[in-house]
Amino acid sequence: AFRWLENIEPAERAIDLRPALSAYCKAVKDRKIAKPTCKSFKEVCSALEDSLIKAKLHFFLFLWQKKSIHF
Repeated sequence: AFRWLENIEPAERAIDLRPALSAYCKAVKDRKIAKPTCKSFKEVCSALEDSLIKAKLHFFLFLWQKKSIHF
């Protein structure tokens, strides 16, 4: 039941890194940097294409904060 708590720190870090990751994916798309072949790069770039990713991450953190108040 508490396994989702393990995702709090990565969600916070993803919010912080989002601008840099977007810039990196854009540089790869513009062929300024060699394209990595790993699957995680493709996953990150596809997640960043979601225009609501920042809102989704903030909502996830909001739910965690609301839930932690009741403990």
